[in-house]
Amino acid sequence: MEEEDVEEEEVEDDDVEEEEVEDDDVEEEEVEDDDVEDDDVEDDDVEDDDVEDDDVEEEEVEDDDELREIKLGARVERWIGKHPEEIEEESNPTLELEEGQEYSLTWENLDGVGHNFVIEDEDGDIVIETDILMEDGGTQTVEFTAESGMAEYYCRPHPLSMRGQIEILSENEQNLEKPKTSET
Repeated sequence: MEEEDVEEEEVEDDDVEEEEVEDDDVEEEEVEDDDVEDDDVEDDDVEDDDVEDDDVEEEEVEDDDELREIKLGARVERWIGKHPEEIEEESNPTLELEEGQEYSLTWENLDGVGHNFVIEDEDGDIVIETDILMEDGGTQTVEFTAESGMAEYYCRPHPLSMRGQIEILSENEQNLEKPKTSET
């Protein structure tokens, strides 16, 4: 009779092994569930990418608050527009400035003759003036905020040939000049 008991126990052990196999199947299902959770994480990553894109758009908007560059070349006979593209190669170009906007204006001496850069207001008062620069290829940079009343820029040693207008755009004029875009 003891042999029968032993055989029954072996059968019971077989049942236990089957249960262990079933437990393994459950573990595999849990692993598959983990894979699903990983997919969810990847979706979260995509959402993070969307957020990063929003951050880039915000940075582009913030760039409007940074210094805007203007570049000119200086020759006795004229100022030569270099940057932005709208004034490239223009003689004594009109500088269209947005009121309250900060600018960085760099000019290069193109002929080795003494030049400087002066901005005066509507009353003829000097708002900005640099030192005379004689070095051929030398540059000077002036940073300023555009203010209403700025009217002209010129070179003091050559005020008749090196003179240009300044146009200050108010906020309303700025909005009118910007093209309207429609979203579809």
